[in-house]
Amino acid sequence: MQERIGDPGRDGSPDPRKAPPFMLSYARPTRGTGADLGPIKKFFDDLGEEIGYITPALKQAESAGFDQEMPLGTEWQRRLAYYLAHCRVLVPLLSPPFFESEWCGKEWWVFSRRRVVTRAPLKDDEQAVVPVIWVPVPSGGMHPLVQRLQYTNRYLPASYTRDGLLALSRRDGRDPDYRMAVNHIATRISELMEHSTVERGRPVNLATAPNAFAAVKGQPTWDHVRFWHEEDRPERPVQA
Repeated sequence: MQERIGDPGRDGSPDPRKAPPFMLSYARPTRGTGADLGPIKKFFDDLGEEIGYITPALKQAESAGFDQEMPLGTEWQRRLAYYLAHCRVLVPLLSPPFFESEWCGKEWWVFSRRRVVTRAPLKDDEQAVVPVIWVPVPSGGMHPLVQRLQYTNRYLPASYTRDGLLALSRRDGRDPDYRMAVNHIATRISELMEHSTVERGRPVNLATAPNAFAAVKGQPTWDHVRFWHEEDRPERPVQA
């Protein structure tokens, strides 16, 4: 028997046992081959494993997936729209190309439309977004939407803020600074999942969504946004 992923609970939010805990939003390398995505895949796997240790109850949760592993023939835009509508936390990998990516801007805009309700000990101004310094962004290059969010603190290694997580992931062996940063990010994601509720979204046709990072006049609206039909959303078995 197959069950839809992220079917809503009684409050209309995705079932936390099945909804993807997080989704990575990242810019592809501007040069090079698909092998350059290896560090992102490593972080994706390490982060999921770390969350599993912190929050074992999520063993039934569906992974938000890594796009290089989608089966041939997958309607990738529809799958991406589904993840954005149901994941619990957005994890943007900040880098200079990230803010130049139209798709990253669209993903940010769509996820940020979902209302977040926090519970103690979280404060009202805490968002279900966990920014990660993937590659340090030059002074003045950080978009105002990200500048207003806290993206580093004293619990993270100094090398993380200085060099970025990509550099730490490429060090020989299991670098302690890399492991410390991944653990801190995973702990924050688990905290958000435990003490906040993100309303269930509708899968958006991303081609019609605004780019949150683009210079636009006025506040982007839903006027020209189109949605995928809910009945066409992906169905996959829930793993025990």
